[in-house]
Amino acid sequence: MQFLFFIFLISSISHAELTEQLMIAGKRSNQYRAWIYFKDKSDSELGNISDKAYRRRVKNNVDLKNDWYDKLISKKYLEVLESYGIKIDNESRWLNAVSV
Repeated sequence: MQFLFFIFLISSISHAELTEQLMIAGKRSNQYRAWIYFKDKSDSELGNISDKAYRRRVKNNVDLKNDWYDKLISKKYLEVLESYGIKIDNESRWLNAVSV
């Protein structure tokens, strides 16, 4: 199992300062692995809910309206990461985070 180093961002990622000291725990050979968490979901679109998820929500009496957890990660955040040349491996709308 791969060790993942967690980075918590308090403000917009464009204002975040990353140092090698913060990233050392996630270093694998000459690359780094990390999760980046975002503060909010402003300007986010609602994601699709699969039929399986819908049935599970009905079965467990979970509210069926789309809420915060159903929103996708803000495209602005993803674009900023890509502009820095950061490769996004996975997106988690539930965690509001990406692994890079």
